[in-house]
Amino acid sequence: MVGPGRKKEAVAYVCRHLPYSERRACKSLGQPRSSKRYEQRRMERDTSFVRSMHRIAARETRAG
Repeated sequence: MVGPGRKKEAVAYVCRHLPYSERRACKSLGQPRSSKRYEQRRMERDTSFVRSMHRIAARETRAG
């Protein structure tokens, strides 16, 4: 089974090397166009908060 990231790469490859539109390449590879266009956003995490939550979860197993 191939994940969405690999399918996204396959669609880009087909669009680059063959005279296919993005819509046609997505349809032929079974990749939704919305997934092809999706860009993951990196969230800024408060590392000190996350670290303290991990400490509490390790100490208090029922709290985590």
